[in-house]
Amino acid sequence: MSFRQPSRATRRLVIESLEQRHLLSVTSLPLPGQFLDLGPVDYSQVTLADSSSAGQWFRLTAQNTATLTAICGPSPADPSPLGVTVYALSGNALVELARGNGRVDTPVTAGSTYFVWLGQAQSGEQLFLANLVQNSGTTVTVVGTAGDDTFEFDGNSRLTVNRITYQFSTAWQRLSINAGLGEDSATIVTGLNSENIVYTPGRVVVSTPSRSIEVSGIENLTLYASPSAVAEVNDSPADDDSVIFPQRVSISGGGFSATIVGPQTIHVYARNGGQDAITFYDSPQADQASYKNGVAILQGAGFYNRAKFFESVTFVGTPGAEDMASLVGTKGSDRLSGRLGDITLTAGGTNVRAVNFWTTIVRSAGGTDTAQLDDSPQDDWVFSFAGDVSLFNMDMTVRVYGFAFTHIYSRYGGFDTAYFYDSPRDDLFVGRQDFSSFRTDPYFSRVKFFDAVYAYSRSGGYDTARLYDSSGNDELTIRPLYVRLEGPGFSNRVETFANVVAYSTGGGTDRVFGYGSDGKDQLTVASSATQFFLAETQILVTARGFKQEAYSLDATDEVNGAAPRVKINREESSTVIYAIDYFDPSSPTLGFQRAIDALPDEGGVVILPAGVFELRQGLVLRSNVTLRGSDSGTTLRRAPLLNAFVTTEARPGDRRITVESTAGFRVGDEIALVSQLTTFDTREKTFVIVGIEGNDLILDRPIPEAGYSPTNKAEVVNVFSLVSVNGTVTAPAVNAKIENVRLDGNLRENYRRWRVVLPATLSVVYAANTTIKNVTVVRSPATGIMLEQGHDNLLENCTVENSRRDGISLVWETDSIVRRCTVRGSGYGMADISDWGEGILVSGGRDIRVENCLTEYNLGKGLHPAGDLTIGGLWINNVSRYNGGNGFHYCFNNFGIWAVGNELYGNGYYGIGGLGLGGDYGDRFNVVMNNVIYNNQRNGIVVNGGRDNFILNNEIRSNSQLTPGRYAEIVLGPVYTTVVEGNKITPTLNAQAIDAFYVRLFNSIRDL
Repeated sequence: MSFRQPSRATRRLVIESLEQRHLLSVTSLPLPGQFLDLGPVDYSQVTLADSSSAGQWFRLTAQNTATLTAICGPSPADPSPLGVTVYALSGNALVELARGNGRVDTPVTAGSTYFVWLGQAQSGEQLFLANLVQNSGTTVTVVGTAGDDTFEFDGNSRLTVNRITYQFSTAWQRLSINAGLGEDSATIVTGLNSENIVYTPGRVVVSTPSRSIEVSGIENLTLYASPSAVAEVNDSPADDDSVIFPQRVSISGGGFSATIVGPQTIHVYARNGGQDAITFYDSPQADQASYKNGVAILQGAGFYNRAKFFESVTFVGTPGAEDMASLVGTKGSDRLSGRLGDITLTAGGTNVRAVNFWTTIVRSAGGTDTAQLDDSPQDDWVFSFAGDVSLFNMDMTVRVYGFAFTHIYSRYGGFDTAYFYDSPRDDLFVGRQDFSSFRTDPYFSRVKFFDAVYAYSRSGGYDTARLYDSSGNDELTIRPLYVRLEGPGFSNRVETFANVVAYSTGGGTDRVFGYGSDGKDQLTVASSATQFFLAETQILVTARGFKQEAYSLDATDEVNGAAPRVKINREESSTVIYAIDYFDPSSPTLGFQRAIDALPDEGGVVILPAGVFELRQGLVLRSNVTLRGSDSGTTLRRAPLLNAFVTTEARPGDRRITVESTAGFRVGDEIALVSQLTTFDTREKTFVIVGIEGNDLILDRPIPEAGYSPTNKAEVVNVFSLVSVNGTVTAPAVNAKIENVRLDGNLRENYRRWRVVLPATLSVVYAANTTIKNVTVVRSPATGIMLEQGHDNLLENCTVENSRRDGISLVWETDSIVRRCTVRGSGYGMADISDWGEGILVSGGRDIRVENCLTEYNLGKGLHPAGDLTIGGLWINNVSRYNGGNGFHYCFNNFGIWAVGNELYGNGYYGIGGLGLGGDYGDRFNVVMNNVIYNNQRNGIVVNGGRDNFILNNEIRSNSQLTPGRYAEIVLGPVYTTVVEGNKITPTLNAQAIDAFYVRLFNSIRDL
């Protein structure tokens, strides 16, 4: 038999609405003698066994009243170009219904018998018969078979059923697919807009006002919709799993699965039984998740996903994307567990998990709730207020509100630190080597295995602290404001607690170091315990069982009882030297340094004579030395300015430097090297001239660094610290005092070459327990008074005027105090605010207290806790006015700094500014409370963003003085978890009280 290669062109049927007709030919045929009886057919695929030039006959019974499609070829999409004819049975004859090449489509009636004739069929080809699609006007109805069917719709007018494609009119209005039995699959593109999609296992309905698509009996569904669609997905009675992404949702369970892609709004419901789970995935942008009363939501730019009634909910964020989650418990007893970055709330039979969120907020809705969380491998922090506990690091935060019990464990590494703050009630803090807890009824918070713990009593009540030692050698430090017990691997510090009891019961040789206050303190020594009452702060400290105790007291303090373990150190035994006895006009220090050096090793007091004394070299104090001015007035003044440009580059290691002229310089002069490359002031930049040869100055030590050359305008200038206390990291200077003296830096206002990079006029570096009292510094070439890298230092009743840089600066100090000091005119001789000129600046360090100070007429900011991770501290009852910048300025990386009871007015920018953004962490858990802020040129308070700060009970009025009505009293940038409440705000005419335009999520702003 001859064989002709058929064409593979695909032919599709255009279905039109036709009346049922059988008699398309007036000629009837007799029944064929041979045929293959296929029986009832809804869908059939027959492999042709024999080649026949005479053709082949097939008989079938139509299963449905629908289109009968007959295709011959390798596949439905590739029909062969041979004759296909469909006949209806009429009596005992055949009447032709339709004929074509490769494919025929014709309407048929269910239950009727039909014959299909194939001309020149080839062995191995396929005959495809389908009786599944019906088009009636604007409605297309599709049924499936008892087998596994596939359905595809392109969203326009093309439908594919079991690989057979139908093209129907674009005027369709309803498409209905009943997949029937078997494991059926459908891929549907809606091709619509603003669709309403409802899916239940096995069935989906898509509807708009003008069109609808319904698919039922389907086991596996993929649906593509428009972004404007709204999708509702429902569970089955079995255990189902759902996964939901932006504009995509999938659900699967017992024998079914479905995926819907495209809608920006998706709702998923688990209300039909089973233990159902859903996982939400976010977008790469900053998204928000929430859970409350069985409703879970994850939303962001361009999507809104919501689920209800699931037994398990998981939110997955994108690390670094600043995603936020809010989880609210039930009225029952809920439990929060997990670790930073992966937490689970178990509430009312539901587990809600949040993974990789920048911030997770968890709130109690009642009941006795418990949180138990672990740290991360990074350095982690805990800030705990009554009913408000946060665990965070640089990347993630979890904040827990209203839980009765909160336990946080340091298990995974890093140096972890916790801060506890009291309530207005009587509270109890317990500090141990392995855990510390704070009970602020009705709340209880605990941290375990943390490296350092700080507890603060600031809100009222009679608060008690109990501190317990370890089995090692521990040390108890008692100071007027705080008590600290520390040992190997732990440190517990409590501040201003009314009653502190410290126990030494764990072993080791534990010691006590106590320091008296300015009041009349009382020490009571018994056989097994010592009580120390600090009169200035009204704190009672009891030390029980300690092996060794030493107390530094003044002459007014009272001691009752005695025991060998207790040593009392009184101040009145110091040696006194009168510096006038060592006066030498030829000496660069006028002999005053010789007087200091003449003190015995244990120190003593040097009393300076009355008068004004010009120094060419600064005075240096060591431990236990007091430098005291005359009651009649002592002024130490820097010698008149000398400066000379370097003419030959000075390299590291050189001790000789060549300048344009050595006129005026003398052996013994203390000088500083500066250049355009100099960015900060250090002691390493100061030297003493030990020889002069021509235009060469010979220095007392080698130059340690490069950068001093004519090209960068290096210069020698006779600027130095008039008084300094210089310890080292390993051997800090202790118990030095500077009292009752005036230090004159002798700065010419119009000299601006070296600007602000020179040593402070009074410099204290690596020192502890230093007291600077009744000291005045004027015309300082750089900072007036600087304390650096020390601890427990006191600056009291001092005045700094007309400093070139800052008035008072503390750099990486710990537990130091500035009180009753005045700073004015900082930035003396500078052109604008960018050239520094701060009043009181604290940069880095921890727990600095600034109280009852006045900063005014400074070029820059008045009060400034600066960056570099400045932690803790209290700025209280200060006045900051008429400064060029802000009255009070937060900077960046400020943690737990309280600005309380300050009066801030008349400043050139804001009353308080800079709070919020900046640095690795931003400003967090700072408290701005009970301040009076008025008549500043711009805003009263500016929070430039950030989170976790508190603006409480301030009086803010009549700011916006520069342009009345232009500046709001409070401006809030893109803030999160920030509290603004209880403030009394009176704006100028037409000004806003609070500008909250940029405010973001989870804030409590009650003053709007």
